[in-house]
This record gives sequence, C-alpha cells and structure tokens, in this order.
Amino acid sequence: MVPETGTAFIPCEENPYYRLATVHGVPNMKMSDEDIISIGNRNRVTWNRYFAQGLDDSQKDKLKNKGVLSDEFDDSLTVPQQEAIRQRLNGLKEPNYKEKIDFRKVQLKLELLYMKGFVFPNEVDFSGAKFSGYANFVGAEFSGDAIFSGAEFSGYANFVGAEFTGNAYFTADFASILAIRFSTKADERREFRSIVNFRRATFKKEADFTNRVFLNTTIFDQCEFLNFVPNFAGAKLHQLTTWRKVTWPSFANIDKTEVEEDSNLSKALKETKLEEDYRNLTNRVEDQVDAYRNLRLRMKQIENYQQEV
Repeated sequence: MVPETGTAFIPCEENPYYRLATVHGVPNMKMSDEDIISIGNRNRVTWNRYFAQGLDDSQKDKLKNKGVLSDEFDDSLTVPQQEAIRQRLNGLKEPNYKEKIDFRKVQLKLELLYMKGFVFPNEVDFSGAKFSGYANFVGAEFSGDAIFSGAEFSGYANFVGAEFTGNAYFTADFASILAIRFSTKADERREFRSIVNFRRATFKKEADFTNRVFLNTTIFDQCEFLNFVPNFAGAKLHQLTTWRKVTWPSFANIDKTEVEEDSNLSKALKETKLEEDYRNLTNRVEDQVDAYRNLRLRMKQIENYQQEV
C-alpha cells in the first residue's frame, strides 16, 4: 500500500481530500485560538456531513451513540456548504464519499493540520505522506483502516481520544517529532479494535499511550525508542502484543544510584545553580527505569501466555 519509491511528493493543494478538509479556510498558528477553533469546527462539520452521505442509518447511529456530534450526521450538506466545496475544489475531481480517502505521498508542509473530530468512515491512507507541523487528530474517528505506512512526522502528532475501529498501520518515522500522543482520559474507553502495527516505527521523543485499550493483535516489532520508554500508564494491552527486536533507550538500564554516584556529574551540578536540573535528571531517569521494568514484566507475562496457548 506504500507508494513506489521515488514517487514525487504531491503538494497538499493538489490533493482533493486536503481541499475538502479545508473548505472554510486553512488554520495556522498565527491565528487566535478562537479563529483556529471556529475555522476547524466549520471544516469538520462540512467534512463529516460530506462523508455521512455514504453511511447507512445503522452506521450513523453507531457514531451518534459514541458521542460524535449527531447533527453532523442527521443533517445534509447545506447549499452554502455545497457551494463552498465546489469553489474550494476549483476544478479538482470531487472525491467519492464511498471510496478510500487518499492522502498518499501528500506533502503536508503546514504549521497546523487541524483534523480534530474528523470522521474517516472509509479506509484512509496517509502512506508516504510528510507531516511537518502540528498534526491534530484529537477525537478523530477512524472507522475503516488507518494507514500511515512510511509517513514522516517532524512536528507534533496528537491522536488523543481518537478511536480506531479498523486496522491501524503506523510503520512510520517519528524520529524528528516532538511527541506523539495516543493517550485518552481514564473515564473514556478509547480503543484500537483491530490489528495495530507499529513495526519498524522510530520514536525519538515521547510516545504516550496512557489509558489506551488494545483489543487485538498489536505489533511493536523492530521499533526504535531512542530516548524515551513509551508510556502505557493505565493502558490495556492485548495478549498477542509482540516486541521482537525492539531497540530501547540506552539509559533504560541505568539505575538512579549510578547517576547519583557519577562524581563528575553530581559535583558539577550540585555545586552550581543547576542543582534543580540535577534533581530533575535523576527523577527522569528513575521514572524511565520504572517504566522500562514494568514494560519488561508485561512482555514476560505475554510470552508466558503465548507459550501456554
């Protein structure tokens, strides 16, 4: 599903799905929060109503029962929304709301990609795409397969509260990213319901899966966690979660006592105004070591379960 190597990147303005996602304007970080939210909400409503045309009543009911805004699926596109779509597409072929949502190889060279609350009822394919700013998928609903194979993230990716009903493929490069978050609130049950594949994904910064629920096979094989152990606080991993040949942060095996006993480090920091930085460093190492140990324990439990079955 990944585009052929060497295929040129597609400017986002040449992709009809990007234009459909930004019918009422392109939010950017220079705008006020109020303007970003206002434009983002209008874009979301138009996008969701557009793709609701391909949903039957039972599919709409499922989305409404999950708390997705019901009026976006009960109401048809208004005449002004239809006209705004026509003008925004400006000659590009109108997407088929029953077919795959195709962002393959699209260069999303943006300060902000605001897809908060967007519903993707069909397979959505971001394979080979480039994300260079803040990719906001907070609360998005991925009802079909979500494919991010070969995608590159160099800003900040936020999937907090997003739900994945279909298979999810994140064999992507997060090496330059500030952080990627799949966390959700403790009182919300946000799930990966089908297969989740992070095989060969590279994480340079924090990967946060707090309170996530994995209901099917989950693959972290050959992942590289370069500086941070992933955060699975409150998460529920499926029994068939695999961690083959994972690369862990180099400091994950360092005990806090070893840091404290490093005379060069401790003296240099304790004798200067950087004492607080020293305390933060040792606390950070301790937190990471604890997280690593808990993760290793969970992996051992999974291995024992697999042997039993």
